[in-house]
Amino acid sequence: MNWWEIFRHKPNEYEQAQEKTKQASEEWRANFDSIVDLVSIQCHSFRLVTMNMAFAVALNVKLGEFVGKTCCEVAQGIYDAVISKRFYGAAMNAETARAEIERCQDARFNPGIVDAFFIIGDP
Repeated sequence: MNWWEIFRHKPNEYEQAQEKTKQASEEWRANFDSIVDLVSIQCHSFRLVTMNMAFAVALNVKLGEFVGKTCCEVAQGIYDAVISKRFYGAAMNAETARAEIERCQDARFNPGIVDAFFIIGDP
């Protein structure tokens, strides 16, 4: 007898299992988001699977916005955005881009992320 046959004969147990799974998922998310440190979970290829609320707030993004991207893509994306020519303005040079990112770090980005970005991957 496989799992479906067991639950087919006892639909109430199947519904209870679904409800318990949903409740466990919600409890996990609430606990994960209560962590004040920046926490992300990555898969074997270093792509973001999820991040906690503190991480999303620090990056000023919605939860799930960076799912599937690597940490390097997330950090490099900030830098690339300001050094690339945009339809509304010219590209910044590297020095101006760095100054702009540093200027915005308290209002737009967590200072620790900006500092780490420039330490790890100073352009």
